[in-house]
Amino acid sequence: SPGGPALKALVGVLLRLARNPAEGLALHAWLENAGHLSRAADLYKDILKSNPDYSQILDVRFRLARCYDSMGLVD
Repeated sequence: SPGGPALKALVGVLLRLARNPAEGLALHAWLENAGHLSRAADLYKDILKSNPDYSQILDVRFRLARCYDSMGLVD
């Protein structure tokens, strides 16, 4: 995949540096916009699990659905 292990390592570091869910969401959106849809979708699912009370949870669900749609995983 584009970026492969280097991208995965970079994302891991940036997520650990994120001070709150909003900063993590910004990284996920960047991945999505850069075409790394599968990785972005995985991270959106992580937000849904780890921060179910996050104030922007509807945005996270929308972005996850958009990733799935772009990957052709929605009927």
